[in-house]
Amino acid sequence: MEALPLALACGAASLAATLVLAAHATPRAWWRRPNARALLVLVGGTAAIGSALWWLAPHRSDPPAAPATARSKRPGRDAATASPRR
Repeated sequence: MEALPLALACGAASLAATLVLAAHATPRAWWRRPNARALLVLVGGTAAIGSALWWLAPHRSDPPAAPATARSKRPGRDAATASPRR
């Protein structure tokens, strides 16, 4: 369930960015009436920017791994300072 807020945030940010970019990069006449071209620009831009944000966002799907430590075979002795067996 941790991915849902991240997905909603990516979607909202991408929709806002698409609207701003479309307002500056397309003619005003495109936005006077709703049409298929305007819808395609909004859907395509939102999907492209949203997927890029989702890909760049940090995901925590796996817990961090525990650090590896060296252990000796005998309790109470360190593997690095243990003398070799005879």
